Amino acid sequence: MSSGINDVDGNLEKQLDEVKALQAIYAEDFQLLEKETSWFPHFKLSLRPERDNDDWCEHVRVHMIIQYNEGYPYRIPKIELENVKGISLEKIETLKNDLVQLAKTKVGEVMVLNLALHLQDSLRQFNTKKPKSFHEEMLWNQQIQQKFKDSEEQKKLANNRLQEEKFNKILEDKVRKRKNYIRKQINEVPESLTRTESLEIDKSIQSGEVKIKEDIKNKYHFLEDSDSQDEEKIELRKQYRWALNTQRFQNEFEVIEFLGQGGFGNVIKVKNKMDTRHYAIKIIHSNVKHFKNITTEVKLLSRLNHENIVRYYNSWMEVYQTSSEGSIASSESEEIYDDEEKSYDLSDVYFEKSDGQEENEDDNDEDDNEELIFEDEARFLYIQMEYCEKKTLRLYIDKNPNKNIDEIWRLFREIVDALVYIHGQGIIHRDLKPGNIFLDSQDQIKIGDFGLATTRRAKDLQDKSGICMPDSIQSLGFTGSLTLNIGTSYYISPELKTERGKYDQKVDIYSLGIIFFEMNYPPFQTLSERHEILTNLNNANVIFPDDFDENLVTQKTIIKKLLNHDPEVRLTSKELIHEFLQRLTIEDTKFNTVVESATANPLSKTFKYIVKSLFDQKYDEVCDVMYEDEGNRLNKFYNQKNILLQSKVQEILVSLFRLHGMVRIQTPLLMPQNKVHELSSDSPMTVMDQQGQLLCLPNNLRVPFARYVKRKRIQNLKCYNIDRVFHVKLPGLQPKEVIECSVDIVTPSKESSFPEGELLYILENVINKFPILYEKNCTFIVNHALLLRSFLLHCNIEEEQHIEFFKMVERQGDNKKSMRNILKSFHVADHNIDFSLKLLNKEEPLENIRKSLEFLLKSSRKISDLAYRGIDQLEKVLQYCEMFGITSTLKFQLGCLQKAYHFSGIFFQMKLKYYKEAPNGKKRFIQHTIASGGNYAQLVQKFKSSSQTANLPTIQPNVVGALIAFDVLVHILYEEKYEIPNKSDYLICSMEEKVNPKQRFQRALKYWDKNISGTLLYETQESWEKIKKICENEVISQAVVMKDSSVKTYDMFDNSQGKSQRKKKQTKGDGFSENPIENDPAAKSNDFHFKFVHINHKKVHGNSKIETAICSKLEGSLKWAPLNGSTIQVIAADLSKEVLDEIVFTNNLSCDRKNSSAKNCKSKDKQLTREVNESIKKLKNDNCGDCIILYSKQSDTYIIL
Repeated sequence: MSSGINDVDGNLEKQLDEVKALQAIYAEDFQLLEKETSWFPHFKLSLRPERDNDDWCEHVRVHMIIQYNEGYPYRIPKIELENVKGISLEKIETLKNDLVQLAKTKVGEVMVLNLALHLQDSLRQFNTKKPKSFHEEMLWNQQIQQKFKDSEEQKKLANNRLQEEKFNKILEDKVRKRKNYIRKQINEVPESLTRTESLEIDKSIQSGEVKIKEDIKNKYHFLEDSDSQDEEKIELRKQYRWALNTQRFQNEFEVIEFLGQGGFGNVIKVKNKMDTRHYAIKIIHSNVKHFKNITTEVKLLSRLNHENIVRYYNSWMEVYQTSSEGSIASSESEEIYDDEEKSYDLSDVYFEKSDGQEENEDDNDEDDNEELIFEDEARFLYIQMEYCEKKTLRLYIDKNPNKNIDEIWRLFREIVDALVYIHGQGIIHRDLKPGNIFLDSQDQIKIGDFGLATTRRAKDLQDKSGICMPDSIQSLGFTGSLTLNIGTSYYISPELKTERGKYDQKVDIYSLGIIFFEMNYPPFQTLSERHEILTNLNNANVIFPDDFDENLVTQKTIIKKLLNHDPEVRLTSKELIHEFLQRLTIEDTKFNTVVESATANPLSKTFKYIVKSLFDQKYDEVCDVMYEDEGNRLNKFYNQKNILLQSKVQEILVSLFRLHGMVRIQTPLLMPQNKVHELSSDSPMTVMDQQGQLLCLPNNLRVPFARYVKRKRIQNLKCYNIDRVFHVKLPGLQPKEVIECSVDIVTPSKESSFPEGELLYILENVINKFPILYEKNCTFIVNHALLLRSFLLHCNIEEEQHIEFFKMVERQGDNKKSMRNILKSFHVADHNIDFSLKLLNKEEPLENIRKSLEFLLKSSRKISDLAYRGIDQLEKVLQYCEMFGITSTLKFQLGCLQKAYHFSGIFFQMKLKYYKEAPNGKKRFIQHTIASGGNYAQLVQKFKSSSQTANLPTIQPNVVGALIAFDVLVHILYEEKYEIPNKSDYLICSMEEKVNPKQRFQRALKYWDKNISGTLLYETQESWEKIKKICENEVISQAVVMKDSSVKTYDMFDNSQGKSQRKKKQTKGDGFSENPIENDPAAKSNDFHFKFVHINHKKVHGNSKIETAICSKLEGSLKWAPLNGSTIQVIAADLSKEVLDEIVFTNNLSCDRKNSSAKNCKSKDKQLTREVNESIKKLKNDNCGDCIILYSKQSDTYIIL
């Protein structure tokens, strides 16, 4: 739980996924709100009670406001209810408390949809119109009584229907028993069945009004009602037919046919009216049990994009209003038609049931309860998926007694490829079986039905033994027969069958073993045969049937390895490919050979033709629409403030870099694919140009710069860059974009550690440039490549394996458990692992490095030489840090391994560590990596010189640099409420049609000519509220509103604070300044007139000097305000700022109130207060000047009246 709370990026991704789903579900009732202090989603849902009937009217409504935090969903969000209609505040508080209690029970999972549905259901009891008079109350009571009578009548009708349905059920039970009897008779038919005997059996079957398809021994489960084959309409249960009448579904799709059932829903084939393509749409009623599993399936499908996985396209919810006549009286009555309404045609898709009862559907009729509870309003979830035109793997196995071995290998390889991808995404399917594996029209494998999958990743799944522990087997749906919800029992691994069992991705591998056996074995003749053979396979000894083909030696070996009862020994999907399937080709071998031959020579005509054909593809409007613009999810919630903060941070960093003589160097955007990219597990985004060459977008700024240095033969340079880098996401999505800042120093000499010292000094000043970060603990975690090499050699890990070691750490993480497994994989002795882990995780002062690494210094000569050189260089860096006056903490950690394969000398991470108060009042430890870098001269040498410089002598410059996580820095400053600059000084607009756009433009030109920034609005604004909203969104503190005869400026924010905050004083209800200032900022200098108010009217010498000082202060402070060329009356008084604030406040009050306010002042201030009020009154009456300013000599501050 704690790891989930601290995984801010992972939590934010879950939050954004939930917001996207809520937007699709609630549409116009969903509103994204502006975030003032956090970039976590903040939104509002307008909720009303669920509809009860056709006469439903809305009498209550509530807005539920949700503010996520960094810990959600492992911490409940902030919940507010407002804009209440029809409910008392007391009841609203009760509803809010109920929501909070419900949220606490949902901690650990996304919960807002559940909260919203709960609130809508709770609002029903309040959705009554209150009578306004006695007569209305009487009519209202009569209506209630009439509704009660109607309800009783409906109950009677429903009871009659129930009796009728019970009678029908008895008949259906008799039909089912007849079918079972026939099936038993079929199973007992000898193999030497003659044509005459077959006709007699067929005759007996027809007498029971049941028709049997040919090949009755193998197709016993294709029994159908004789009259059902004549029906061409879609066989949906009545409830699901309502789903076809919803507005969006009818507008976008044309229904083709009913496919079947699976994963809690009915599935139909449709044609999209826009792109004319066929899709499969799963329709699920929102009241169905295990709705959480369904939403899980939607979320998992949306993350997956692989050629062997059923493609997810879209999902949405719709509501359908049903009539009272169509109401369902009994939930059990509809289920009895389930078996008869399924389609078993070989040309269709048969969705194998997840309850494992496809073999014996009638043994437990009491369990066949309908999972839906229907009311007058039906809410449906639609999942639009790829349509697999042909069949499932189950039908392929049953249909082909003599299977082609090469075809089986191809299908098996495709299944394994899909599992490698699924497991790589941290997903366990948990319900893998032939009925959930589809084949499309090209016989390509498509794994689907993720309703029971789980997303717990390896680090969350594993306990001390490395295996996952589920919360409860019962909670996952196990019953005594182990066939309810976790797939058919034959495919379930032993660890999953065990109560409180431990499991990981290898449960899917076990299921694959049973599937692979069925693919290589003839179809079963009877149920008993299937049960016996598969039960023996489930045995710990994996007992094969005697008639298993002796020539399938490799297949038998694979099946045994897949069905091993010990999960530790059982193969993973990747190991399966590496050990057995490396040489198998997925596509036709001849075709692959032709393609490989054609692409082997980029200069050949065939290669050029292939590339040209790829680039000559026609514009596809559907692909254009479907291509998602989700390169940076955080940008969805970026507002003007974030953008302005980014600009300010960049400006501050650039000024710091230029102090050190740095220039900006932008390297080319694209670079050819290189072996350097193979060092990292984070593959770059790769594209192809028209010549067929593979080019990479940068996934960090260090690698392109290293190549730039090598090819340009640079030996002396100080530079920086702030630019975007790109990370690969799913196909069909924009790459993830991150803004990164690089700082690099290139020198010709490698002897001095001076560049490293200056680099650390620059990075420390990055933090010092932002005073709000002073209190944070800035720490440099330092390591050295030579020390790391010596340590790995000491662990008997050879130098050729070091790169692979670093890549494994990058893939699996550097936590204690992962590091233990990695060291084991390199055959490090068990007694050395604990010592190594302790050393890798230990942080200690840089001064103590010799003592802690003494064991390396006493090791073999090679190891000790490396250790001595590394320690000497670190001590030199420490000396330079002291010389530069670096005050940040420097600590050594041998386990600092980030991108270690890039560095040949010192490398480090700069971290901010601090405690932040959580909403519950507790302090939470926060740690951010702000920068990382070091000496990467070795990386530069991995690149080739350009063709023009290939014959020149080789140079080996010393290169040190750091990458600053620019986005992380901006995020921290935003969270800490760092000062954000205004976008511009003024918003130039008008509220009168008489002021045409030309006049507004001329006014803006005057401001711009005076070097005063202003945002010009082209349209006439309708209201003050709209202007105010624009100023808030655009972060503009003042609005210049033009009228036909004047120009008035309205202060939107308090200038004295220097921040974008609203005025708390001197404002009207609309947020604008009480006294607009009539002036023009583009005019000439101001004319100041002074009046000094002193105690006892004593003459004060040196007033002229005071006037000059005040003028200087006001001119400097007001140079951005539109007061130029105005006559300004200044009243200077020996009063505090607080007293002046009181004077301004009372300025619009009655004389009595002014006098009473003056009485509250201190005795020495009373006289001065009266004189100031009188002076203000006189200046206003005489209409002297354009503006009055009150100046406090005590605090050296002023207020514009």
